[in-house]
Amino acid sequence: MSLKILQGELFAILPEKLEAICEVVEAHAEGRKLAFTGTTKRSNREDEPYETRSGIAVINMYGVMGRRLDAFEEMCGGCSCQTLGKHINHALANDAVEALLVDVDSPGGTLAGLDELSGVIMRGRNIKPIVAYTDANMCSAAYWVASSATAIVSTKSATVGSIGVFTTHYDESAKDAARGVTRTIIKAGAYKAAMSESLTDESLGYMQGHLQAAYDTFVEAVAEHRGVEVEAVHPAMADGKIFTGKQALSAGLVDHIGDMEFALDLAGQLAATFNQEKNMGTEAVKQAAEQSINYAALTVEGLKANAPSLVEAIAGEAASNSEAIAKAAKDATDAERSRAVEIIKSGASNELALKAIEGGEPAHDIYRQMVTAMQEGKADALASMEGSLGEGVDAKGEEKKPDDAGGGGKKPDFMALVADHVKAEKIGRGQATKAMARQHPEAYQAWLNR
Repeated sequence: MSLKILQGELFAILPEKLEAICEVVEAHAEGRKLAFTGTTKRSNREDEPYETRSGIAVINMYGVMGRRLDAFEEMCGGCSCQTLGKHINHALANDAVEALLVDVDSPGGTLAGLDELSGVIMRGRNIKPIVAYTDANMCSAAYWVASSATAIVSTKSATVGSIGVFTTHYDESAKDAARGVTRTIIKAGAYKAAMSESLTDESLGYMQGHLQAAYDTFVEAVAEHRGVEVEAVHPAMADGKIFTGKQALSAGLVDHIGDMEFALDLAGQLAATFNQEKNMGTEAVKQAAEQSINYAALTVEGLKANAPSLVEAIAGEAASNSEAIAKAAKDATDAERSRAVEIIKSGASNELALKAIEGGEPAHDIYRQMVTAMQEGKADALASMEGSLGEGVDAKGEEKKPDDAGGGGKKPDFMALVADHVKAEKIGRGQATKAMARQHPEAYQAWLNR
């Protein structure tokens, strides 16, 4: 084991505590023995999740924090985030527990597991009140977790804060040279093993960016847990400084100054208030359910007796809607009648008129269809006649002239001719259309080809 095992690890811990851990690691690597007795304060074990005092589950969060509790962390008096989360969930599910008190004495630890444990507490405080308490250290990673509690209590002399993140890099090139060791790192990826080599400006910038991102996450978490803006955490709380309990109260890091008994009383009071509000909410829901309307059992007579104004309003709206529906139906009927009458008066054949009426075609389209039918019939007759007379002879039996097809001069407007004929002869539009098509076939053809 060497200091390399700590290199590159992101720590949210009191710097002096990390120095002590480094000393233990280095002594172990060199075979030296230290007068190390560990700590008498330990977090709860798996088989002893917590102590219960008057309905308050007291859960210990002691020592250096890490995601899991391994042998090294156990030796350093470590605290497993995973195990602590299990204890909290156990207490939340225990009907004999009305509130939780997390007794904190920790300098912090690694970042791994902090967000998950904070999430357990954030969700849990919506189920039962959770008070975080310290009479010693509630620093760095430990404060990250404690800040997610319902309330934080500290004694005046406790140490709180140290919000920040750091890591370490060990350049062992001189030691390797003294031992005659040449270390060669083979890698793929520009920043792979950046912390295993002598630091360059580039690799230092890379690690600083990594630390800044972790620090920003830390600050954002504290702001969310404490219900304040991120700007409120900077610079009053999060510049890495440590505070006494009294200073922490002024800075907004804790909510109350008091001892363990005060914290237990607070947890009990919060539980009583929480349960009262929960019961009030349950009763309100129950009353609302009892007062809710049984729509399936509603009758006209019942509505008339209990809500006459509502019945009157519904009747008035229904009458108004009925009038509107009747008017719309009459308008539609009148429009359809007018369309059918105009089609019939057009003089179209029965077959053509029936097809137009059933197809819902506009009345004015019937005239175009009549002219088209007439033109098609006339064209077929002319073609048949010219075929029987032979080439070079037109339908009148006269020799075709080269310019017969051209039809020089400006052709009159066909529909104007139809309109004039209607006025002159006092006849229907259909009859006038047929007459003008016979008299002015070229104008008629031009109109068809528009």
